[in-house]
Amino acid sequence: MQDQEYIATFRAAYTAQTDAQANLIAETIIQASKKILDEDDSDSYESDMFVTQVTNNAPSLEPTEVIIRLRQCRNDLIRSGFKECWDLARELDKIQWSFKRRLDPAEGAAPDYDWGEFMDVARRIIDLKENPL
Repeated sequence: MQDQEYIATFRAAYTAQTDAQANLIAETIIQASKKILDEDDSDSYESDMFVTQVTNNAPSLEPTEVIIRLRQCRNDLIRSGFKECWDLARELDKIQWSFKRRLDPAEGAAPDYDWGEFMDVARRIIDLKENPL
């Protein structure tokens, strides 16, 4: 009978303090698994193991933190001075505005998005060197 190739996917859940440490733990698991497979004297198979993904399984961000992160990204993109970044900053500003509006019932009655407000924020960032959040 001819050998056939198989792929097995394993899930390991563990804690780590940083992304780098999480990747190191994943690689350690792979190395330990390779040692176990190498202990088998049979040469009837060849194993190739590697880490395909390490993800953070921490609780999701609070909505207000998401809004702050979107605003920080918007500010950084405006500071870059590139037109493409400017366009993306406008879109991020619109997204954070929509997100905030959905979270706060008082904001729900607000009129449509105000591009003029974006320009005011951009002026504060560029001219006054502020970081409006």
